[in-house]
Amino acid sequence: MTQLNALMAAYEFDLVVAIPSVLSVLLAVVAIGAFVRMRRVLRALPALEERIAAQSHSLSLLTDTTESCFKALSMQLQFMQSQNVLRSAPRPAVPAVKARRTGKEKAANVGAARRREAISALEAQTLAPAKAVNGDSQAASMTSAFMA
Repeated sequence: MTQLNALMAAYEFDLVVAIPSVLSVLLAVVAIGAFVRMRRVLRALPALEERIAAQSHSLSLLTDTTESCFKALSMQLQFMQSQNVLRSAPRPAVPAVKARRTGKEKAANVGAARRREAISALEAQTLAPAKAVNGDSQAASMTSAFMA
């Protein structure tokens, strides 16, 4: 044990040796971390490639379908033109655009319409008893009593 104590006491801490060894240990830890991270990324890569392949297949199918649809539509239009099916029809006349009414004008028109309806209803009621007078005198006396 005395020899070990003597060696430890004689050992000098040299910075020239210590700094590179500490840096190499840190570099090894960083390299291991990068290796672990890269391994995780590489594990996810096959799933990502499968998804991209599926999307690529779907996109090509959609493109083919769209192209065939446009081709069929073009052929149908050419057929219709060759058979003279497409004829230019006269356009219907467009009604004139009315100016917008303000709120007061709308209210005045609504009020006038209600007054006209009330007057026509009253006229209908007054004409109905006159017809009833000719046919039934008792009904006429009752309606005249209500009108008074």
